[in-house]
Amino acid sequence: MPNLVIIAKITAAEGQSAAAKAALLELVDPTRKEAGCIQYDFHQDLKNPHLFYAYEQWETVEHLQAHGKSEHINAMRAKTKGIILSSELSFLNRI
Repeated sequence: MPNLVIIAKITAAEGQSAAAKAALLELVDPTRKEAGCIQYDFHQDLKNPHLFYAYEQWETVEHLQAHGKSEHINAMRAKTKGIILSSELSFLNRI
């Protein structure tokens, strides 16, 4: 599945938007260096600062799966317990 697109809606806990933003931004550089990463960007909602969106493009599902098991993703998950409440992922295929 070439050019797999992921849009993630990430919700931070009340009062934790700055901590969530910092943790998410730590993922950008190492992720962009991963094999198969085409694009990896975060956005913060202008009306609700506790909502973040990730826009990702990957060459294949296998690259995305490797990303999900990466050291920096696992470290972020541990670091953001109680800071990030939820992540809703949409998996899209370019048409």
